[in-house]
Parts: sequence; structure tokens; C-alpha cells
Amino acid sequence: MATMVPKKVIVKKGYSLTLSGEPSATLQKASNPETVGVLPSEIPFIKPKALVKEGDAVHIGTPLFLDKHDPRVQFLSPAAGVVDRVVLGERRRLEEIVVRVAAEEKAVSFQKYEATAIATTPREQLVAALLERGVWPLLRERPFGRIPSPDVVPPSVYVSLDAEDAFLPQSQVVLDGNEAYLRAGIAALGVLTSGSVSVALHASSAILKTSLKDVVTHQISGDTTANSPEVFHYHAKQSAAENTAWTLGASEVIRLGESLLEGQYPVRQVITVSGIMTSSNGHFLTRVGAPVALFLKEASAARYVAGSVMTGRKVSHSGYLGLDEAALVALPEGREQQFLSFVQPGFDKYSFSKAFLSALLPKKAWTLPTTVNGSHRACIECGACVEVCPVDLLPQLILKQVEANDQEESIALGMLDCTACGLCTYVCPSKIEVADTITEAKNKVFKELRS
Repeated sequence: MATMVPKKVIVKKGYSLTLSGEPSATLQKASNPETVGVLPSEIPFIKPKALVKEGDAVHIGTPLFLDKHDPRVQFLSPAAGVVDRVVLGERRRLEEIVVRVAAEEKAVSFQKYEATAIATTPREQLVAALLERGVWPLLRERPFGRIPSPDVVPPSVYVSLDAEDAFLPQSQVVLDGNEAYLRAGIAALGVLTSGSVSVALHASSAILKTSLKDVVTHQISGDTTANSPEVFHYHAKQSAAENTAWTLGASEVIRLGESLLEGQYPVRQVITVSGIMTSSNGHFLTRVGAPVALFLKEASAARYVAGSVMTGRKVSHSGYLGLDEAALVALPEGREQQFLSFVQPGFDKYSFSKAFLSALLPKKAWTLPTTVNGSHRACIECGACVEVCPVDLLPQLILKQVEANDQEESIALGMLDCTACGLCTYVCPSKIEVADTITEAKNKVFKELRS
């Protein structure tokens, strides 16, 4: 790719909360897990159908389940061994498939591609290659975050190489040693789209001075959430025709490229383990579907979160990381009662609204429990959610239209542009689950469009 001067993207809104327990940049190799799990229930908008049963022998790359909406989209095993459990939920919906890892693993082999040949590969051939390698589900289509149809040609693709959360894997660790895979992945995305592939890094990133600087098309300035691929897409898109663009992060692009160059289903993954309730702090090289217990010791006063601190999923100590989850955070539950807390000056309490004297300590790294510190109340129209929304929405107005079941007006106000970053929920003094409510409304729109 020719050297270019990156375009500047300035995200004026957003918010960066400094929390204690951020992961160190040291990369450690995790021990091989005894079991791995895949979680169909955590993949949006699919209708999973199991292709294996308990006791079946599988290789790395053996199809475990498919999407009934499009059987071409299959999800492969991240380990070789024996299917230990197939867990069904309500209405026999497939919830989890657990594979017990064999001592010696074999992998399904696919055709290898030369790096120089990817850009000239016919699109139909490349789509088929990504489908059979099980990496197609790494792609996401705006505005709903669904796995795109293989028949759809996106108007453009937006890639952010930076993490939108300090507790997620950082780009300098993820990209180290994976430059060839990243370039191959970007080349593949160029074949899949009818438009351009835009690649962003934060303006402060040291990678802009490395050999990867030629792949960067945009420099982002702003708070942490500005690094989200969805936020990048919102601020860099040129027209409404790009509303259905695809968005990816660095890890996903690397796995696309690795699958083509190596001819195997890529199972290596960099994750972070962090939070003040764990001593296992740092970046770990592990495999997709790794168990929580491999990294965290069980603590009765801790809550385990898989994924982003703001939007992650609560997991149990016996759980597994999902397809899109590259972080484990151990946070204090905060169940203890505070005596006469309402008359305390609040030096140890963080507040976005500066309601406590802690506002005098803006640069402090805060240790925050998961307690909500209050009960749900009606919206007071304070405008805090508007102040932090990185895509310039009016969340409080959208929320009112959603609650009034006015779908048309919600969309007119930009509901479909919501990236579900969770900032609006965090800063809301009325403890309203703003992001979840808007996301549920978006999902309803998608289901109506599909039916």
C-alpha cells in the first residue's frame, strides 16, 4: 500500500474514565486449557443449529454449528478433541458447546494463499474461502452489528486498530509480530468491498512511526471511545450510502489474514486479564473460547466481566469467552453498606456530575465497585448523555420516543447510529439503562426488517 498522509478525524464528544487495575502491556503465553467453549447464544441475530453431538471427535476447524438463516455461515471448533457438552436453553435453543482438548491436536487444512495473490482473487472465491475457514462471522455490518450475508457487497469497510477501552487488548501488543496477517486481512477486505478500506489509529499511537504506518488512512483524536470502529465509521463516512458499511477491529483483521496465509482456522487470540480483584494482570496469548478459570481465581467478592468494562457480559468462574470477547475484568461487587454515606464529602466516590469533592482529584485512578449507587428514577433531562455521546446523538430524546413506541421518530433522531458504547448509561444520574433500551429497540427494527 502506498504511503499516504492520514486524514484527521476529531471526535469532540466521549469520555475517558481512569480505573484502577488496567492490564500491563506484557504479553504472556497462557497454558493450554483442558476445555474450550463456543457460545452460540452470545452471537447476535443468528439461529444456531448444532452439527455435532456429545462424544463426537472433532479437529481444529471442524464445523460445530451453523446459522439456520444462512447455512453457509458455519462456526468451527477452536480445539481438537471430544465434544464434552452440548447445552440447550429455553425452547431447545443452542446455548453452549464445550470441547475437551486432546493431548495431540489435529487441524483441518484449507488452501493456502500467497500474500501477493489475495488482492487479485475473484470475490466469489474469496468469500467461499472465508466461509469454509469459519472467519466470516468476524465481520460485522452497520447499523445493527449483524454478521453480513455473503451475497452482500458492502459500500466500504472501516477498521480501527486501537481498542476503545483501556481494559481491552492494546494495538501495540496485538499487532506485534502479526504485520503480515494484518496486511493480508486488509487486502482481503479490499476485495470484498465495492468501495474503500479505511484504517484508523489514534493520533497518539506509536505505531504511526513503524513499518505499519503505510496502512493507516485516518488518525483519530478524542477520548477512549473515539477508537471504536463504529465511532470511526460514523465520523469518517462520506454519505448515507455507507450506513451499511462493515466494521472490524485489529484482532479480527489479523485472524482473516492468518486464515488465508496459513490455510487453517485461526485459534490464537490475545486477551487481557485485569481489574483490582485479580493478580493475573496483563495480556495473554491464548485460544478462542478460553475458560474463565484458566486466568482468574474464584473470589466471592468479585464480579467477572467478559469484554468491555462498560458493555461487557457478566460471566461465571466456570464460563467461557465468547467469539467477540477479548478481555476478562475482575471488579469488586460492592455489596457492603456505607454508614451515613449521604453526609460523606465523597473524596472516595467518583461522580461525572461533580457532585462529590472527588471532583478535585480528576487524574486519580478510581477503584469502582459494580454497585449502582441508587435506584431507577425518571429522566430529569440533565443532558449528561448528550455531553458524552461520541456519535453526537440526543439519547434522552431517543429514549423518550422508544418508550412511546414511536419507531419512526426514533430512527429520525439517529437511533440506528447508536454504537452501544454504554457511556450514556454510565453517566445517567437516574440510573436508566439507556444503551440497553436503545439497543433493544434497534434489534426490534432489525427483526421486523428480516421478517
